[in-house]
Amino acid sequence: MKRLKAALMGLAGVGADYLAAIRSDEQFELAAVADTDPEVLRRQTDMAPARVYEDYRSLIVETAHAGLDLLFVALEPFQSTEFVQMAATRGIGVFHKAPCARSVREAQRLVDRFAGSERPLVVSRPWQFEPAYAALNRLAEFTGHVHAATVHVQTADTPVGWRGDSIRAGGGVLLNGAYEAVDMLVHLLGMPERVYAQCSAAVAPGAPRKYDTEDTATVLLGFGQERTACVTALRGVAEPSWEVAFVGTEGTVEVGADGVTITPRKGSPVKHPAARAANPAAHALSAFGASQLSNGRPLKSKAEEHLSTLAVIEAAYLSARTGAPESPGHFPR
Repeated sequence: MKRLKAALMGLAGVGADYLAAIRSDEQFELAAVADTDPEVLRRQTDMAPARVYEDYRSLIVETAHAGLDLLFVALEPFQSTEFVQMAATRGIGVFHKAPCARSVREAQRLVDRFAGSERPLVVSRPWQFEPAYAALNRLAEFTGHVHAATVHVQTADTPVGWRGDSIRAGGGVLLNGAYEAVDMLVHLLGMPERVYAQCSAAVAPGAPRKYDTEDTATVLLGFGQERTACVTALRGVAEPSWEVAFVGTEGTVEVGADGVTITPRKGSPVKHPAARAANPAAHALSAFGASQLSNGRPLKSKAEEHLSTLAVIEAAYLSARTGAPESPGHFPR
């Protein structure tokens, strides 16, 4: 069996899940890893036969000469954009944690770099590959016409380091905490026509702000065709959690970390327990590898699909500044 030569940038956070998934999947041959944090590298004591790098540019330049097929990126966009473009130039496919960019324009530049390439740019969308959430692929069957949806996300993140800097972060909890839940909403319901948002920081009135990204975001989405949605995102809480609910003419589908619950309009709730993989990244990475080995298997969650999600989030930030509803369709690409 042909194996795909793979490298990983970023070993902290979700990068640890990526590392375990790559090393346990026979589709991949882990050729190299990199992280700029010496402490993170020290914790990874046995990486043989993969080569370990302390800078990302060297990893790409040297492994590209050795025939690298795929690059897995577990970095934030302000760290990764330059290196994703380098990978595109060298014909290396990229799987990037979400989000892959801070704005529609930034994401479009990456998409353009991969246009016409044999290797794609894919952005993580774990629920799309996780069997515990398979019911979402048949959403209309359980809900009928979805006329309302709600998203509630709480993260334990605090505005320290890059998270409090709007230039590096691109945004606060809405972009860097609620992205995956918003992406689920947009992917399943489509692009809204109007977005209205208000954002706030976790400071007392009159107290000085030490950072310029939001801790709270409340977003109303108007889709037309008798459909609305509401997103609430909070950061800095003690217990992180997330939940998405789709309310339709025939029933309700509630999604959360513990699985899916389907409640028919005339009936009792049916809970679909989360028979989830121990590694939340494993299914998505495996599907990405299989698509690259098959040369024909449909590829899900390409970066192009995420332009709409970023447009909705960007429209929300604009609305929070203007105090008026904004249209995601007006953002240039």
